[in-house]
Amino acid sequence: MPLGAGGEAWFEDRFDGPDLDPDTWCPHYLPAWSSRESTRASYRLDRGGLTLDVPVDHPVWCEGDHDPPLRVSGIQSGNWSGPVGSGRGQQRFREAQVVVEEQERFEGWLPTGGRVEISARMELSRRSMAALWMSGFEDDDTQERCGELCVFEVFGRDLGPVEAPSAEVGVGIKAFRDPALTRTSRPHGSRSTSPPRTTTPWTGTPTRPSSPWTASRCGAARGLRRTRCS
Repeated sequence: MPLGAGGEAWFEDRFDGPDLDPDTWCPHYLPAWSSRESTRASYRLDRGGLTLDVPVDHPVWCEGDHDPPLRVSGIQSGNWSGPVGSGRGQQRFREAQVVVEEQERFEGWLPTGGRVEISARMELSRRSMAALWMSGFEDDDTQERCGELCVFEVFGRDLGPVEAPSAEVGVGIKAFRDPALTRTSRPHGSRSTSPPRTTTPWTGTPTRPSSPWTASRCGAARGLRRTRCS
């Protein structure tokens, strides 16, 4: 997955091993709301790059808090939280969410502008999805810098038939609580019949220039019924 940040030092990671760079990546998905143990990614690196998978015995993500239950394998380029019992953390998915396990501040690759590129392929069931999101680091006092730049997200339910393979690719901006952003995302994006390759120009124009972003790459399998994984 080559990634470039225009106006900043060039960054690229092809995930050619032997393991994730610990100065860049955190192999957990939003562990503050659960625990590092139960949010640990299942992954491997080889000449083919990074593979995220969700084994059948993978822990349920945020068990008891998210309905329906999900199993998630994801990596992040930044991670932090406030103390246990506080509401300070990244990407709260419900009101009155509190930190279950306090996280040390980790700043891997946190760009503030430029261009992001990814080369990816995936095997999806009707109950699974894969995505790359650039999420606001959300460490400002009011936690309003929480918007998301969706580089791509593909739901297995939106794949075309085997005899005519295609995929709907979601892209765009998801503002959430960030007043500086305008929602432009399309949950069901343009239909592609070629191998997924997404290039998203990212000028920083609709965002605060000083706001850092966290790269989060995620693969999720559904628990009881289909839903979005964050």
